[in-house]
Amino acid sequence: YISKEKYTGFDHNDMWNDVSLHGQYTLYCHKDLPYLVSVSSNSKTKTIILGLVYDPFSNQYNDVAIANELNSYLSTGDEQRFYDKFEQLCGSFLCIFSTDSNIRIWPDTFATKSIYYDKKHFEIASHSQILCSEYHYSLSNEYINITKDEQYCHRVDKSLPGIITPYAEINRLSCNTYIDLPSCEVHRFFPIRTNTYKYNENTIDEVCDFFVKQVKMLADHNKLAISVTAGNDSRLTLASSKLIRDKVFYYTIPYRYDAKYDASFANTMVTELGGTHHILDFHDDADNAFRKVIQDESDNITDVLSENIAYTLHKEFPKDYLHLKSNGSETCRAYLRQLHPHGLSKKLTIKKAVWFIYGFKDNALFEKIFEDSLTFTNFPKSEIYGYDVYDLLWWEFYDGILQADAQRYYSREQDMVLAFNCRKMINMMLSVPTKEKMGDKFYHALIKKMWAECMNYPINAHKQKKLTFSKKYIRPIIDYIRCKTM
Repeated sequence: YISKEKYTGFDHNDMWNDVSLHGQYTLYCHKDLPYLVSVSSNSKTKTIILGLVYDPFSNQYNDVAIANELNSYLSTGDEQRFYDKFEQLCGSFLCIFSTDSNIRIWPDTFATKSIYYDKKHFEIASHSQILCSEYHYSLSNEYINITKDEQYCHRVDKSLPGIITPYAEINRLSCNTYIDLPSCEVHRFFPIRTNTYKYNENTIDEVCDFFVKQVKMLADHNKLAISVTAGNDSRLTLASSKLIRDKVFYYTIPYRYDAKYDASFANTMVTELGGTHHILDFHDDADNAFRKVIQDESDNITDVLSENIAYTLHKEFPKDYLHLKSNGSETCRAYLRQLHPHGLSKKLTIKKAVWFIYGFKDNALFEKIFEDSLTFTNFPKSEIYGYDVYDLLWWEFYDGILQADAQRYYSREQDMVLAFNCRKMINMMLSVPTKEKMGDKFYHALIKKMWAECMNYPINAHKQKKLTFSKKYIRPIIDYIRCKTM
């Protein structure tokens, strides 16, 4: 929590550190949350990295040298070198830069440490509930209307659209923007330049090198867990762990019918590949007190399944393990272009954004919220600096929201980082021509390069259905026409 006034609203106040920032602002953070602090020689600037941070490219793990390097660039106004270093960073963290007159805060690649800002009192918190309880805000009419929306009510994932929260006075910071205090102004920092990485004949080797170095670094400093399914995402993370497979706690939660197949499939695959796999018993009997904690952590937008998974982790996941999650890969795989191969035009419209992200057609409420969010964050409406706007859309307004929400659901039960939570690695994969990513050609090449035997096992075999004439020929035409009319 970054506040202008001394804050005493936490339970067990002795469990919180406080760090002085610019002027009257103070950063309050839980004592279990690691942080690095770098202060310039003249004491006029301070850079704080809040959370777990590491750089596989420079072989640095939670090292104050990372904060020192960032502070040296920021204090001299060298933004290019700052962003060059910042894009190499992985983990789950915030970067805070404080001067005599300003505080600037950047999220990590998928904003896994959430940032909520109070537009009325110019303060920031990790949970909107902190700001709400401090200033006694009421639920907004906009949020109430969302909870009554028929399409939203039928959606399993209850994440809110765009940058809104249940409270009109509070917004969330999207993953490719930063915020200044005390002005509470939000600015876009990605993309603001052409991709610095150029696709070449060595790209597969370089991306594989990143994933292998990352998993080794994490295993060297933690007891490491990797969740495994029959799907694409976890197959790459599994492949990256080939050299340290004897150190990894591989696991699967059979939380529904297809996940039961995942669990059995993963158990066979990992065992035959020489690892040790665990099927965690699924618990759906959490008491109301436990559910209330998860609901409070997530602005009451959680769902029963997420609460049950959190309870399963509470009961079954081994303590003191770090979970390397495989989410976020869709951003790197031209996901929306694969989903709508015949229907995407160069220009993004609001109707398309709502349909692609939520599957909602002709939803005026969500379209208004999305339009306001895209405008406020200065989100591009077409290709920019060589980046595909549909990759950016999925990154910022799907993965960048869903993964932050997942962190809040489960962070009490396990520490976690995303395998894809690195801007430099994403830049590498976004540089790959779209035609190379279609059909996951490039993605599967990465898996084969790191651990070829992983591809001896079919990916999502239980979800593969024979293409009917309608699905193969008629549906793409309908998809194309629908996109053209949006």
